Amino acid sequence: MSRVRVQPARAADKPAVEAICAQIWEGNDYIPDVWDNWLADPHGELVVAELRGQVVGFAKLSRLTDNEWWLEGLRVDEAHRRCGIGGRLQAHLVEKAYRVGRGTLRLGTHSLNEPIHCIAARDGFRHVATYHRYRADPLPAAGAPPLRQLTEADLPAAWALVNDSPRYQAAGGLYEDFWVSLNCWET
Repeated sequence: MSRVRVQPARAADKPAVEAICAQIWEGNDYIPDVWDNWLADPHGELVVAELRGQVVGFAKLSRLTDNEWWLEGLRVDEAHRRCGIGGRLQAHLVEKAYRVGRGTLRLGTHSLNEPIHCIAARDGFRHVATYHRYRADPLPAAGAPPLRQLTEADLPAAWALVNDSPRYQAAGGLYEDFWVSLNCWET
């Protein structure tokens, strides 16, 4: 795919990005809502992949702290998938992360997204956790105290519960709950 150019994203790329996003999650992709903020981020890098002057993919590198980075939003147009574009985007951002800082670089992806798993492994990431969300109705408890809304006084105990959870520790201090099935990777 030597004809693909990876370059910094521009405001003018937004319509092409929105068209790619319309193919994701039945048109409910979050990227159009964060695109402008990502474009203005002075600490990260937002790039597009162009083929013959057309945007065919994009990805974002975000700096979380001085030594923590996050790869996110990797998308490739359906018509150009399995052509190495996603790999080129990710490799570009991994190289950028190593050039400008050290520390931990992470990404999260659906547990069934095997092409990204292969790219992640190729770029030196290791799989650290797989999360599955389960829901169940609570068991009836005779004499259980009624539920109440937490107050500010409850925050230290609530934070200790989150901080000590195996899920939070496996994710290196990152926590999200909207994934149905998620693989986390880090370098």
